[in-house]
Amino acid sequence: MAQNPPLALLGPVFRLVGAKRVAFPLPKANTEVIEFLGARLERGELRPVIDRTYGLDDIVEAFRFVETGQKIGNVALLVA
Repeated sequence: MAQNPPLALLGPVFRLVGAKRVAFPLPKANTEVIEFLGARLERGELRPVIDRTYGLDDIVEAFRFVETGQKIGNVALLVA
């Protein structure tokens, strides 16, 4: 299976060949939004979906699992 290049690398490449510009919207840390989400998390109204957790030593296995396309939620790395 061919790997796609990271999107951040496409901007400079397109610029060199004279193609259209590539824009990457970056989310801004909005205190109001963070407080809103934090309150919902504390009340149990919002729950992240974690499919599997892996230790940092098992990062290769974590990437292999993600690449299978079978994950249902997020894959978390446990950092001790």
